[in-house]
Amino acid sequence: MPNVHDNITNHETFQEFNNTGILNILAVNKDGIIVYANKAELSFSGYTSEEYVGKSIDSFYPEESLQQKILESTETGKELYNVESTLKCKKGSVKNALISTRNLQDNSGLSYTYLFVRDISIYKKNENLLSYLNTAAEMLAGARDTEEALTRIAELIVP
Repeated sequence: MPNVHDNITNHETFQEFNNTGILNILAVNKDGIIVYANKAELSFSGYTSEEYVGKSIDSFYPEESLQQKILESTETGKELYNVESTLKCKKGSVKNALISTRNLQDNSGLSYTYLFVRDISIYKKNENLLSYLNTAAEMLAGARDTEEALTRIAELIVP
């Protein structure tokens, strides 16, 4: 009986799925250089393949701790799961990302770390808003009269 897994993963359709899928995927080598980025990752960042592939990952994901974890991951084979980071996008914006990795070795023995990136910007924005609203509620709950409540509201609006 043929190995169905090998037939699926070696098929052109699978490769096309990775290149055009909705999950952001990029790969870095042992030196932290981006060697592959799919269309979803390029769309997320706003860069073209020429602007992105061949560059150091720290040009786009600037946290030193993330860079170190990725390089250690490539060397040790230990994978990362749901590490928060930020992405510096082409037009100057910054997006929040959640990154998991998978380490693979090609037929020639070269090791790569594949990063699976999810956009969590809206979740971080909502988290910050919720924190602000909780702080506001706590401040207003302690107000003894209207004047004190208005003063506290002004402090919330203009820190």
